[in-house]
Amino acid sequence: KPTILVIGAGYLGKVVCRIASDAGHQVFAARRSQPSPGESSALPLVHWHAMDVLDPVQVRDVIGIIAGVARIDSVIYCVSAGAGSVEAYHDAYRHGVSNVLAALDSVFGATVQKSDVALPRFIFVSSTGVYPEDEGQWLDEFHQIDPDRLPAAQRAILEGEALVTARDGAVVARFSGIYGPGRTRLLTMARSLPDPLIIEEIAWTNRIHVVDGARALIHLASIEC
Repeated sequence: KPTILVIGAGYLGKVVCRIASDAGHQVFAARRSQPSPGESSALPLVHWHAMDVLDPVQVRDVIGIIAGVARIDSVIYCVSAGAGSVEAYHDAYRHGVSNVLAALDSVFGATVQKSDVALPRFIFVSSTGVYPEDEGQWLDEFHQIDPDRLPAAQRAILEGEALVTARDGAVVARFSGIYGPGRTRLLTMARSLPDPLIIEEIAWTNRIHVVDGARALIHLASIEC
């Protein structure tokens, strides 16, 4: 099975690590800090590395260390913005992506030139927040996005997507709001509403369970394109 490097092992990334390692994948995880003892014991088959995606030297060094012991087949980038500021979005979705892609090219470039081996597949976890529409329209991946209608933070996500889609075999996964254990705000809010509830206008929200999202990413990391 493909060896997977998960970058950004947080709420979603840790679930990817658990499901992938349980399924027999060799899994490496890189994130800003080392895991707690509880996280390490819960994911004993995962090889952890501390790595700040905003530090290009550290990114290259860590990926080089991993590549020295295993062939990385797929990289799943699920770093999230630590805050709602434009700067935080640029750091997570633009600068971090750029540093990781540059490191992959640096570490694997010479090998790729000498053989038919492809660069690791890069899977970028994006967001449906790149769609500015909010009037109930049906949208899919073929919908044309007008960047000028987006706030600056969401434009940063599109800039990251552009870096990724310029790469052969890369994948962008636009997830809607991720929910699951510990993330039940909407469910709690719905349960607090009066019964019966009189609805004057229908409102839609798109959500994906963290386990479903993780399984989708592992599938994308495993299939042949």
